[in-house]
Amino acid sequence: FALALERETGREAGRIEVGAPQANPSITPDGAVAYVTVPSRSEVVAVDMRELVVVGSISSGAEPMGVVVFDQEAVLVTD
Repeated sequence: FALALERETGREAGRIEVGAPQANPSITPDGAVAYVTVPSRSEVVAVDMRELVVVGSISSGAEPMGVVVFDQEAVLVTD
């Protein structure tokens, strides 16, 4: 799971089941979506940060380890 924390208090805001183990997250510039690499499933999942739910996934190479979000339309995944 991915753990979401409240910015001001550091308290847990929610847990999002994304698969395990996760490697690296990256968040869109507007903070709306987080992309999290899941090497064991060879994919990157998209998490809606307001609702704290998985809203999609992207197939990647064998073991995605890094992800960088450039803007709302471009995501770079390293394998």
